[in-house]
Amino acid sequence: MLKLTIKGLKDGVHSFACSEDAAAVDGMFPQYYGEIAVSGEVRKIGSRYIVCGSIECMARLECDISNETYEERITAELQVSFVADSDLYHEHKDSPDLEQPYYIHEDASVIDITEEVRQQLGVSLPMKRVAPAYRGRSLEELYPSVRTSSDQEATDSDSHHAQETDARWEALKKIKFSDN
Repeated sequence: MLKLTIKGLKDGVHSFACSEDAAAVDGMFPQYYGEIAVSGEVRKIGSRYIVCGSIECMARLECDISNETYEERITAELQVSFVADSDLYHEHKDSPDLEQPYYIHEDASVIDITEEVRQQLGVSLPMKRVAPAYRGRSLEELYPSVRTSSDQEATDSDSHHAQETDARWEALKKIKFSDN
């Protein structure tokens, strides 16, 4: 669990760093492995705690171009706020759809940021997964055999058709609309 100690914290900005093994986090995405490192600062203003920081973890991904497995360090930003209010905590603690700010008990000594970290890592997984060796290179450059002579002929004929205007469409140019 990724927990931050807030007991005895005075108003102001306080640095923190914590880590946890990805396998120990319930519901963690299977692509992540090793240590999840979170660092940043907790800003306390009255009964409000604002946690800002960065998250880093290694991920094992499969390249969409080559189907090779590669490893990449994924980084994500964390920004979450908590309010220490016992009444609101008891009112919202059983709600399935919690939204920020999260309410904590006034006597709480720790803030659990595990779920927020898990979610941020989840949305930080790349949609297009391309190994570093293949980034910035075209498919034709990587696989020259893919481009055939029929593809070249089709490309040439498409550009030829784009330059010519079909005579059947000329009548449409003469249509006038009146502004009634």
